[in-house]
Amino acid sequence: MSFSSTFDLPYIRVICLSSRDISLIVAKVLRVDVVCALMAQKNTYFVAKRADHKASGGRWEFPGGKVEEGESPAEAIIRELAEELDVQSAVEQVLEPILVEKKNFALRLIPVKVSIQGTILLKEHSDGRWLSPSDLLGLDLCEGDREIVHRYLIGGSM
Repeated sequence: MSFSSTFDLPYIRVICLSSRDISLIVAKVLRVDVVCALMAQKNTYFVAKRADHKASGGRWEFPGGKVEEGESPAEAIIRELAEELDVQSAVEQVLEPILVEKKNFALRLIPVKVSIQGTILLKEHSDGRWLSPSDLLGLDLCEGDREIVHRYLIGGSM
């Protein structure tokens, strides 16, 4: 009897090709760590619309970006919010990440609850809004962001 199956271990993909031969193909899956900011204001949360020329252009996201080498998630979100929104921020809590599987890599989306000082100036996004958790679900959210809304904003595990 022959079968093919795939299962994932942390950041390693294992593919079983044959039960008789037990052939395994192991491929290291690239993991990209990305932080996103959960900024609250009167029971609303800030989301920004990605510029059309960017990957996932036109979709909404919690602002943030890639964690650079040697950088903590807290350091990354402070840097990203200064770069993208021109605000100073303070980290309140780093939450459990959400794993988003892509074709050639795994995205580890790390939500960070932050408070901000200053007026938001959109430098890399085409629009920004403060919305309730239920209104957020009506948007075309980037992958992983919808799960963040369910797990942390509606589910209340923050």
